[in-house]
Amino acid sequence: MGRQEDDIILLRLQEDDPLAMRELFDAYYALVFQSLYRIVADVQSAEDLAQDLFLDIWKRRHEISVQTSLPAYLRKSSINRGLNHLRSKKVSFSEIDYTNEPHSPITDASHMEFHELSEWMSKSIDGLPTQCRIIFVMSRYESMSYKEIAVELGISPNTVENQISKALRILRESYERFKNK
Repeated sequence: MGRQEDDIILLRLQEDDPLAMRELFDAYYALVFQSLYRIVADVQSAEDLAQDLFLDIWKRRHEISVQTSLPAYLRKSSINRGLNHLRSKKVSFSEIDYTNEPHSPITDASHMEFHELSEWMSKSIDGLPTQCRIIFVMSRYESMSYKEIAVELGISPNTVENQISKALRILRESYERFKNK
């Protein structure tokens, strides 16, 4: 959809047109879901949060003011909703399955080392400050560029770079303690 079509949908929403809500949902559900899934990493939670976001838009249709583009507004709303969900649930990285175990035959010793390292990694990433953790996960586990992360979160690429550097410094320090125990 283009900017003009988006403006028309927003006007129709303010005029209580339920078909406009359906068009908005159909056009942007995938964007909202994807933005949420990148944050919460759980399909059911992302679906629930996406539906809640669209329901909230319908409830607040007379108050909504989009200063940027509609996709940017929805993406930012999704990210905020996802981060609020994580804060409210205090979801830890270890609850999110980002690991892929090796598929080749491995020995019991290497299997145990792998699980110890995975556990250390989960706990260490859990210990990162929230924004730092989200940015690190988006960069390393979602393979997003600094620029993509900056756009997605509405921050500068320099902030992304600083947060990644901070995460890596914290993880290196944590790894030193882990390997020396």
